[in-house]
Amino acid sequence: MKDLYRDLGVSRTASTAEIKKAYRKLAKELHPDRNDDPRAEDRFKRVSAAYDVLSDEKKRGLYDQFGEAGLRDGFDPSGFGQQGFGGMPGMDGVDIGSLFGFAKQAAGGRMPFDIGDLMNAQRRPAEKGRNLETSLTIPLLDAVMGCERTVTFNAPRSGSRSVKVRIPAGVTDGKKVRLRGQGDDGAGGRGDLILKVSVESHPYYWLTEDALHVKVPVGPLEAYEGAKVRIPTPAGDVQVRVPKRSAPGAKLRVRGKGGGKDSRKRDLIVHIDVRLPTEADDAVRDAFAALEEAVGDVRSDFKL
Repeated sequence: MKDLYRDLGVSRTASTAEIKKAYRKLAKELHPDRNDDPRAEDRFKRVSAAYDVLSDEKKRGLYDQFGEAGLRDGFDPSGFGQQGFGGMPGMDGVDIGSLFGFAKQAAGGRMPFDIGDLMNAQRRPAEKGRNLETSLTIPLLDAVMGCERTVTFNAPRSGSRSVKVRIPAGVTDGKKVRLRGQGDDGAGGRGDLILKVSVESHPYYWLTEDALHVKVPVGPLEAYEGAKVRIPTPAGDVQVRVPKRSAPGAKLRVRGKGGGKDSRKRDLIVHIDVRLPTEADDAVRDAFAALEEAVGDVRSDFKL
């Protein structure tokens, strides 16, 4: 038989304030929106059911005195005991203690079953359907700004279904979105649908948890002398100044230009990508030879 006090992690003498505090702590840790572990979801349900009883003085009193039987609809405390089966046809006057004492004796001193399990089987709530998982691939710009999509999937019990889902702005590759009550059918209702989001790659842009990144190609002279460079962003074009003597891989941060809304706007991180010629050209070679002579030995201090 389940112990509601043990489910909440409190003693039987716990005050209402202690019960409330314990529930808030466990609910925060186990809430399905913050935890994808199915075991945590089951524990969250048990904790919520325990709090529903123990936070109500009347329900708690009945539970303390009569156990789970006291929580059943229509329970009559005056008729509870071992005098009979509470009005079951043909069972008036039967001593339930004697009946199960006989069963225990017949089994060699051990009960062949748990009477608590036998009684609880009649009251056990119907189970929800299974959680299902499917995938969705979206372009990077939709991941940055958020979007709506219609997802079609197959549920074993209810067949093919389509649901509309809102993808939050800033979702990164591999993130999961949980859709409550959109999973497979069950006697206790539908389970959840877990949507795994894949973000298409882009040649210049990529998204992390806190920023949008872009690799900006600049020429050698622009990197040396500095330059103004136009960059397209989800919030419109912006112009950034490449500092003088910028080395390849240098980074610039542009506040609030990485997509998102209001207080959740992300920054744009600009990565300087100094481009060099890829084709043979005598004039270009002569120019770089003159540049190398002007720079000198770049590895003069390269030592362990």
